[in-house]
Amino acid sequence: MDEREQSRAQTLRALYTAYERRLYYIALKLLGSREDAEDALHDTFLKISQNLEKIDDVDSNKTYAYIVTILKNTCLDALRRRARRRTEDLDAAECEADGGASPQQLAEDKLEAEALARLIEQLPESYRAPLVLRYAMGLSEKETAERLGLHARQVALRVFRAKQKLRRMAGEAQKKGGGQT
Repeated sequence: MDEREQSRAQTLRALYTAYERRLYYIALKLLGSREDAEDALHDTFLKISQNLEKIDDVDSNKTYAYIVTILKNTCLDALRRRARRRTEDLDAAECEADGGASPQQLAEDKLEAEALARLIEQLPESYRAPLVLRYAMGLSEKETAERLGLHARQVALRVFRAKQKLRRMAGEAQKKGGGQT
């Protein structure tokens, strides 16, 4: 290992030592499961290791904010994957219960869901996170507020604004796409 690699490894160890416990508790609060929190923490440190050049001082507030942002985005990705799996499971169960939808209907539904997911991805994180937790994860306003460190009224307002913004974005996309969402 050359000097540069040793320095990177030492910085990563220092970051892990300084922030591992706090990051774990944030991930646990957001994801609600020890296993998922551990996975998110692992993924976060992998991402940090790929971006060590962006970190100047291990103990700075800027560094802490940067790695918490990486963790939150990692947790949101995990929540989206979990919600997608739930949706796919529910879709499969609905198809079985309905005797199966037509392939055309399934394809149209899938396209609409993908379009909505793309629009949700474009939302600011402050709107996207409460929306995903409320609707994709099925959390109450209170549970969402606790996970995000907000008041329930703030969650309700952000979800309301997120829906408004999604409606506008969908309308704009429909106009641009000649009627397709």
